[in-house]
Amino acid sequence: MRSVGRLREYRGREQLYTQQARQALDTLKEVAVVRSTEASNRIEGGEAAPERIKKLMDESAAPETRSEQAIAGYRDVLNTIHTRHEDIELSTGVVRQLHRDLFKYTSRRGGDWKSAGNDIIERHPGGREVVRFETVSPHRTPEYMKTLHDRFDRAWTEKEIDPLLIAAYVLDFLCIHPFRDGNGRTARLLTLLLLYRADYRVGQYIQSGKARRGQPRKLL
Repeated sequence: MRSVGRLREYRGREQLYTQQARQALDTLKEVAVVRSTEASNRIEGGEAAPERIKKLMDESAAPETRSEQAIAGYRDVLNTIHTRHEDIELSTGVVRQLHRDLFKYTSRRGGDWKSAGNDIIERHPGGREVVRFETVSPHRTPEYMKTLHDRFDRAWTEKEIDPLLIAAYVLDFLCIHPFRDGNGRTARLLTLLLLYRADYRVGQYIQSGKARRGQPRKLL
């Protein structure tokens, strides 16, 4: 609760910065869009040369590789949330639409619930695999996603929870792992959307965390 109180206090201070440091914040916003897109895709193993990322972000070049296609899709969804968040009401349909747009430059179709299991697997040198977490089965995914959104919408509308507890929604989303691929990217984008909906706009100035080299990879 102390942390929630501090965040509310910082949100109040943000209004002062938007008045006194508008140019600096605008620069931060431009940099954050690029770095957030790059970092979020790097977490899942997608990388591209800095000069290519710059061209992809300003849309002066078309994506060529699989990594570039993922970057371009994330760029588009990120821009949609930044510019249209006030008009986006969270629902299963919106989640599927955002996921579909993530994959619009790839040959893989996005927006469909998973049709096969996708437990979180940790792979070790030598081929040993360890199941870190068992996700919801494919045939129960639609049911779980509907229940998640029904309950979250009720709690949000009736103000049963502090809006900052949106992390609980994101955790449940990742436990379900509703899509075959792209769950991590979708979760980060949904976090940004929900922060906007809760009137916390700091997401436009920050970037996603970067995966450190040498760490075990998780299937996202």
